[in-house]
Amino acid sequence: SGEPLPMSALYNASDAEKEWQEVASQKGVTIPDGAMKHGRHQSRRFDVSKVSEVTQQKICQLLALDYCCLNFKLPEVCDDVGLYCALEQME
Repeated sequence: SGEPLPMSALYNASDAEKEWQEVASQKGVTIPDGAMKHGRHQSRRFDVSKVSEVTQQKICQLLALDYCCLNFKLPEVCDDVGLYCALEQME
């Protein structure tokens, strides 16, 4: 329909299992221990050390608005790129 969906909560994906357990608890559902990893034989994370600093800084530039809007601190690698979050008020 093109209509925006209401956002009622934000969760940190870096600890997704804990966050999904919280959602399930709020809905009165129990997720069995270990069920969140069902079907995964290895972690989906990749080795960040293989991503060059230049690439990480480009990612900072692309995602800076998201970090600022969600009030997340920009990663340290972004420090040398000249990015910052500031609120400007219209008069």
